Amino acid sequence: MEASTVTPPLGLGYLAAVLRQHHHDVLILHADARLMGVREFLKAVVSYAPDVLGMTVPTMAWPVVRQIVQALKADPKFRGSIVLGGSHPTALPELTLRQSGADAIVRGEGELVIPKLVEALTNNAPLAGIKGVSWSENGQVHNEEPEKLIGDLDSIPWPAWDLMPPANYPDAPHQLFSRRFPVAPVITSRGCPFGCSFCASSGMWGRTWRRRDPKLVVDEIEHLVKRWGVREIHFEDDEFLGNEDRIVELCDELVARKLDLVWALPNGVRTNAITDRAAAAMAKSGCYEVGLGIDAPWPHQQERVGKPRAPDAAKRAIEIVQRHNMEVRGYWILGFDVDTKQDVLRTIDLMLELPADFAAIGVPAPLPGSADFKAFSKDLDLESFDWNEISYFKAIDSPSLSKDERQALLRQAVLRFYLRPRQITGLLKRLRLRQLPFVGLGMWRYLTGMLKFSDRDS
Repeated sequence: MEASTVTPPLGLGYLAAVLRQHHHDVLILHADARLMGVREFLKAVVSYAPDVLGMTVPTMAWPVVRQIVQALKADPKFRGSIVLGGSHPTALPELTLRQSGADAIVRGEGELVIPKLVEALTNNAPLAGIKGVSWSENGQVHNEEPEKLIGDLDSIPWPAWDLMPPANYPDAPHQLFSRRFPVAPVITSRGCPFGCSFCASSGMWGRTWRRRDPKLVVDEIEHLVKRWGVREIHFEDDEFLGNEDRIVELCDELVARKLDLVWALPNGVRTNAITDRAAAAMAKSGCYEVGLGIDAPWPHQQERVGKPRAPDAAKRAIEIVQRHNMEVRGYWILGFDVDTKQDVLRTIDLMLELPADFAAIGVPAPLPGSADFKAFSKDLDLESFDWNEISYFKAIDSPSLSKDERQALLRQAVLRFYLRPRQITGLLKRLRLRQLPFVGLGMWRYLTGMLKFSDRDS
């Protein structure tokens, strides 16, 4: 609960909308948006006294979520059931139940699962037979068979935006910056057909790419603009550019509606997917920034992580994006287990050579649900593992580089990239006074986090 970026939780918004269709009263309590610490959050939950408390759990949040669940289970004033979902519980349901004492886990996509689960929990009915649920009884964990993926994403109701009005959130969205306020996240698709070894998306959504109708996506955006005053959209798809014609159709529809907004792609797109036609349509419809997943620019890295070999893809993608006057945010992963120190230094040199406007730089983080985690955890005692070790800013040992070497190289990359006049000027131009409480904190944590971790380990 020390987030430096805070955005309306789309996943919870969708689940809230589905639960309302089944006549349940729902509240979204976003601790980071309300500047709550653990103690304040626990007090609020006990005061609200929900029949069912649901929390979404990315791996980086697992230590604090585990603390919250254990505290609530030990509090005689809290009598509700606790359900966990998200990428971490989906990948590790047995461990999550054992370590937290939660009542149930929803694995993967939740819209078909959560109404049946809430109905059972509120009526003290058996959980056996509810697809997509994991639960425990007398220390024995039961994993029910998976629920099928939703074929028609347009059948899902829009998120319950009244429970998370974008204007009530700080101006501190995904990847820190925006141009206008308020900002709302939107997805046009779910899943990704690719299998990058460091990515946990397939563990959550499978490798099936499912799309929404572009016109219906713009219907939702128009609703956000006219009802909720939204002035900027962040598309958060795992695979936004999977079909060029579809993106052009989406952009043309945005232009035709004459909506006064801008938009960005903070979740990143594949460098070999951007085309001049798509970029032209994106820029015309209000896109001002494209995140590019450069990640593994060299052939030996691409082979290691399962990316298609694409020589000079990053350079070509940046040229296309900037040709249409959009900014570029490059995403970099430094120090794969096949990299030598010279490989990482060569990557840093490339990072400085390419004319990206911003960079998000991290080290490999083996996330549960990814292929990398399977290899990382093979000989690991997960019962005693400190999950704070999983971080994009905290290096771990690899066959060719020690964690201290990786940490030093990460620090070098961040400082060399951002301590340049062009980058400093760019950051100052983007920063606005109302963003300082969150974005200033986020920048400080990002630039100092690597040193903090090094000091902690020394």
